[in-house]
Amino acid sequence: MAKKKETEPTQQTESTEQTKPKKSKATAELETKCDELTARLEESEKKLAEQKDSYLRLKADFDNYRKRNAKLRTDSLEDGRQEVIIEMLKTADSFERALSTQTTDESFANGMKMIFSMMMQSLSALGVEEIDTSIPFDPNFHEAVMSEESGEHEAGTIITVLQKGYTLNGKVIRTAMVKVAK
Repeated sequence: MAKKKETEPTQQTESTEQTKPKKSKATAELETKCDELTARLEESEKKLAEQKDSYLRLKADFDNYRKRNAKLRTDSLEDGRQEVIIEMLKTADSFERALSTQTTDESFANGMKMIFSMMMQSLSALGVEEIDTSIPFDPNFHEAVMSEESGEHEAGTIITVLQKGYTLNGKVIRTAMVKVAK
């Protein structure tokens, strides 16, 4: 019996050894498959990171494009608005000259004054303001087209306004043409 017991463990060891190579082969195949899948996963993650980076760049480019176009549209509208207002100011100048002439027809003169007043109210509603000429000469707002020696006025004082100047929302769109004392 002792001999039988000795042989049994040997048989168990042999059968265990016989199954080990099969497990090793299966394990090797699984490890190979796992390595392949890991490599594919890493490659997919790399591609995903590249695509995500590309997406984020495209999104940022599109946002910049959208902002640039919005600013361009706003600037274009403001430029067009400013051009129209400058042309209207020429008409306002003509109205002022017409109103300064004498006429015998009072109703005509009153009608012209009303039209001029409405036009100036419309311009004011759009943000147009007349440049103040009661202040000393300021080259940012006034254009000195003439100068004159004057004993009555200090140097740099505006003596006469030759053409009114205007701002649009605080931005000078036409300087006031003035005569300045020396």
